[in-house]
Amino acid sequence: GSVCWNMDKGYVVPTLLAENSLLTGPFRAAADAVALKAKQGQKEAAAGPFSEGDFIRAAGLQSRQDLNGTVGKLVRFYPEKGRWAVQFSKTGAAEPILIKPDNLQRGVQVCKVIDFASSEPQFATVRGLEWAGRTIRLFGIRGYGSSAGSDEIYFSFQSFRPGVVLMESFDVGDQIEISSGGVLPYRTVFPSDGLSKALECVASSEFREAATAESVAVLSALYVNAEIRLCDRLHSLSFDRLISRMSLPDLKHALINATELIGQALEKIREQKTAKGAGPVLLSDMPQNLICPLFPELGVEREQLMGHFARRAAEQGHDVAIVVGVEHLAGIVEQHDKVADANLSGTPVSEIVENHARLLCAVESSSQPGDSAWDEEIEKRCALAAFLRSTMTFPADVVLPPVEQLQPEVAELAKKWFPKYKHAFAGRISEALGGAAQSAAALSAAPRLPGLAELHKLCTV
Repeated sequence: GSVCWNMDKGYVVPTLLAENSLLTGPFRAAADAVALKAKQGQKEAAAGPFSEGDFIRAAGLQSRQDLNGTVGKLVRFYPEKGRWAVQFSKTGAAEPILIKPDNLQRGVQVCKVIDFASSEPQFATVRGLEWAGRTIRLFGIRGYGSSAGSDEIYFSFQSFRPGVVLMESFDVGDQIEISSGGVLPYRTVFPSDGLSKALECVASSEFREAATAESVAVLSALYVNAEIRLCDRLHSLSFDRLISRMSLPDLKHALINATELIGQALEKIREQKTAKGAGPVLLSDMPQNLICPLFPELGVEREQLMGHFARRAAEQGHDVAIVVGVEHLAGIVEQHDKVADANLSGTPVSEIVENHARLLCAVESSSQPGDSAWDEEIEKRCALAAFLRSTMTFPADVVLPPVEQLQPEVAELAKKWFPKYKHAFAGRISEALGGAAQSAAALSAAPRLPGLAELHKLCTV
């Protein structure tokens, strides 16, 4: 017959299963389900390792060689044709182009931006975690310059009463050195009288609406006498690790992909704002942390550390609140679950902690001024700084200080390489923003609500 049973795998082999009239009732329904699953599996295999919404790079095309190397977005798979419909932003074509999976490359891992672009900045939380008999709650904010989530954070802290609040951003002035996992000494930095007035202000809904969620989180934590700590490493260390890991060609390729991702995100936001008559698109409309999933040093490594410092605080007997960008939440939960599973399987906690400690080690370089490795590192820093300056995703000086602060031999190379990369990256962003005129307006960020930097002023008035 056309139906057989695999005793090793324990399922019906669905060869012509749907046509077998000997199966009736629940047996037929089960067989149909198996057949459907098999057909779906065949479709998925034909589609390749891709999903709708993925960003890919075209390669090996013969009839459209002009598209090779171009980044596009997968719209839909047509199983009867064995091709993906791919939308390219630079072709000018209104309709997607059909391409075989064999001619698609992933390039670097990218995140889907359509959900970010179609929603306003908002507050989000995920489930609480448990460790050492203590609760770890995660609070994610989508807009660092937005007040969205301020009320939720304030009232949640009032009821939860965390002993430690972990944050990825801070501003305690330039004179105090902060280490990863260390205490952020806001109580010491702020004048006591001014801080008392600020804590009275945070109880007001009008104040919370007029301040960023991050600044409200700081005051809400101090209001309930929680200790505020840094749950991240300094950005300079993250970028040092990135520069050390990647070769110059790989870094340039990754930055081109990241620029294209940001460009397409901005174009989607511009399209939606134009349709609503909501004014020009600004770089501040773009979700922060957008590039973090593209580089492990900016994404998964930092999320491992965020979970590590949360568990350390829980082991010290505290309930913990983590306040970070919403894009980090899923990664923190995933990494925490991996640690919990490893712990249950017998992996010593000391070994897990040692692994996380390696993520905090400074990067050492053996290159010397004048040798090829030294020149390549300077060029990598120039390329990365130009990307950060063009996209305003991170401060560029965490990678390359201003030219006037550089040693003469470094400044000479920076003057040579930085403008070249800046021209390329800024050109794509300018195109995405709608041209030179719109780009000039967008590069001056929209007015922001008072944030962490303004807390100093608030507490000294």
